[in-house]
Amino acid sequence: MNKVDTLNLIGTAALFAFAALLGWVALHSHRFGRYGREALMLAAAWIGVVGLMRILSLASLVSTDTVRATNTLFAIVCITILGEIIWLRRVEKKNGLQA
Repeated sequence: MNKVDTLNLIGTAALFAFAALLGWVALHSHRFGRYGREALMLAAAWIGVVGLMRILSLASLVSTDTVRATNTLFAIVCITILGEIIWLRRVEKKNGLQA
C-alpha cells in the first residue's frame, strides 16, 4: 500500500464519519422539520454510497467507470428525491399544513 492509497483510505474514512454525523443529526436533532431530516438522511446516504464505491475501487473490485456510473445514477436519484421533498413542502405550505 502506497501513500496515495493511504491518503484515499483516510479520505474515505472521513466521508463515512461525515455521513454518520449527518445521519445522527437527522435522527436526534429536533431543530429540523420532517423534510429537513429526510434531506439530511438523503445526504448521508449519498455520501455513504460515494465512500462505499471508493472502498470498492481501492480494493480493485470495481472499475473506475463503474464507480462513475454508480455515483452519477445515485446523484440523479438523490436530486430527484430532493426535488420531491421541496415540492411536497411547498404544497403543504400552500395548503396551510405545516410539517
